[in-house]
Order: sequence, then C-alpha cells, then structure tokens
Amino acid sequence: MDCIDGQQVATDTGSTDILAICKDRTRQLVIELKHGRASEVVVGQIQSY
Repeated sequence: MDCIDGQQVATDTGSTDILAICKDRTRQLVIELKHGRASEVVVGQIQSY
C-alpha cells in the first residue's frame, strides 16, 4: 500500500495517532501507537474513528 504522509487528525471521538491516505486517495489507514500489549479496548477505539 503506497501512502502519502500521515499525520495526527482530530475526529468527533478523539484524535488518531496517525491517519495515512493512499496516493490514489481511495483508502485511509488509521495507525494507533501503543506502548506494550494493546487490549480489546483499542479495537473499539479505532472503530469509533
């Protein structure tokens, strides 16, 4: 997946750590940075974006 620059983005439910957009602008990729092992709560956090 070729993506252009990613950056932190504010949403209605909080901020993403990194939102990357593919060069063809058809897909977005949300990247959440966590220290250590992430829990199931992280999945819910990402789905809320």
